[in-house]
Amino acid sequence: MNSPLHLPSALLGALILSACSRYSVSVNERVVYTPPPLFQSYVIADEHLRACVKANIQEAAVVEAAQLKTLLCSAGNIKSLSGLEVFSNLRKLGLAHNAVGNLETLASLPELKHLNLSHNAVNSVTPLLALERLSTVNLAENPELDCETVSTLRHPGRDIVAPQCD
Repeated sequence: MNSPLHLPSALLGALILSACSRYSVSVNERVVYTPPPLFQSYVIADEHLRACVKANIQEAAVVEAAQLKTLLCSAGNIKSLSGLEVFSNLRKLGLAHNAVGNLETLASLPELKHLNLSHNAVNSVTPLLALERLSTVNLAENPELDCETVSTLRHPGRDIVAPQCD
C-alpha cells in the first residue's frame, strides 16, 4: 500500500542530499554518499596565485577544471599567471592590484569575457587579441602599458578601461 507520505519523504531526502553535496552522508553509520574530490590537477608556480586558485576551487566545490568559471584574485601580490591555462572555461578573471606583467597565459583562455588587470605591471596586451569573446577589460593604472597595443584591442562591443591611453 502506498502511503501519501512516501513522495514527500523521498523529496525531503533528495533535498537533504543535494544540500549536503559537499559532505559525506551517513545513515546508521553507513556512508551512503561521498562527494567527489576537489580538483587538484594543476601546477601553478606563483605561490600567491596558487593559494587564490585553491581558495576559489574550495569555495565553488570545483571537481574538474571546466567548472571554474570565475577567479577573483585581487591584491594578492601575484606576478605570474603560468598554470592558469588548465582552466580554459574561465569567463571572469579579477587580478586587480597585483604585479602581473606577462599576459601570454591568458591567450589560452578562449571563454574569457571579463578581465580586470587594473593596478598591475602590464606593458603589452597583444596576447589578449586571441580572445574573441573578451567584452570588458580594465587596464587602468598600468604605468608601463604600451597604448599602441591597447588600440589594437579596441573594437565595437568591447569595453576597454585604460584612461592613460585615451
